[in-house]
Amino acid sequence: MQNEILIIDDALSTSLQEELESIFLGPSIPWSYVADLKEYAPEDVAPASEAVDYKQFVHLVYHSPDNIVKPSFPLFVSLLSAIPVEIEGLLRIKVNMTTIDPTRPKNSYGPAHVDFTPPVKNLITCIYYFNDSDGDTVIFTQVGNRLIERQRISPKRGRLVVFDGNLHHSGNCPTTPHPRVVANINFIPRK
Repeated sequence: MQNEILIIDDALSTSLQEELESIFLGPSIPWSYVADLKEYAPEDVAPASEAVDYKQFVHLVYHSPDNIVKPSFPLFVSLLSAIPVEIEGLLRIKVNMTTIDPTRPKNSYGPAHVDFTPPVKNLITCIYYFNDSDGDTVIFTQVGNRLIERQRISPKRGRLVVFDGNLHHSGNCPTTPHPRVVANINFIPRK
């Protein structure tokens, strides 16, 4: 799966998409506030001029090194089953919510990063979109110490994106009233 990007629309049934959207955009999920995403950006890569920092809310669902398993974990069983790569070792599931920023420049994006540093060999990253929004995900190709925008993926409810977890990527905050709510899943695939 090295350097591949796989996009699957309607990865879950419509009824399950609607249920998950209702839960994760509803009042019952506990969120933690993250004020500065720049700390996740790699030091050895020059930030692009289009990169802007933004704030987000995070709900950690599962984290293997710390044995964190939240009560929301069972909601992800169907989603994990929809991933077309067999999972050897699940590392983390978290949900990110970014809210409106009408001042964001149109072609901007958040700090580019990989989800684990130092990089994890054979890491796969999945992003599942709980709702429609305009906060694109941007995936980059690294050339020397520069990042070149490779692909933009618009948030669409039920869309699942699977890619090499060592590709730099970034999220973005929406400019419309709809928050951007995504699940970020990291795992090692079975060989």
